[in-house]
Amino acid sequence: MSALSKTSITAVLGPVGEDLATQIVSSGANERELFEAKAWLDNDEALHDELRTFPKGRVAELVELISTFDPPPEDA
Repeated sequence: MSALSKTSITAVLGPVGEDLATQIVSSGANERELFEAKAWLDNDEALHDELRTFPKGRVAELVELISTFDPPPEDA
């Protein structure tokens, strides 16, 4: 898989700032790893399930980066 671009990051996460996009690209992760990190964060049960281990490697790095991200508020 090829390296991530701002376009592919936005397709997975929605709008993100340049700083976060740069950090994600710099991680060297690919799109599959970004999808996996987002899925792990989106699955509330996974965060509370003691039997499920925290991701490793680049996926873990992405989870940490994305978890600090505040998405822009949606238009009401």
